[in-house]
Amino acid sequence: MPSYEELAALVVAQATVIESLQERLACLEAEVVALRRQVERDSSN
Repeated sequence: MPSYEELAALVVAQATVIESLQERLACLEAEVVALRRQVERDSSN
């Protein structure tokens, strides 16, 4: 059974991963918006 300290360290590590993934998701969402605008602009020709 893991100790309290091991579990606390795991929570911290998971929080770091979650923060990184949230940042990456925000970047990807912005990229999708930009690409959709580009497609709309290109398809209007």
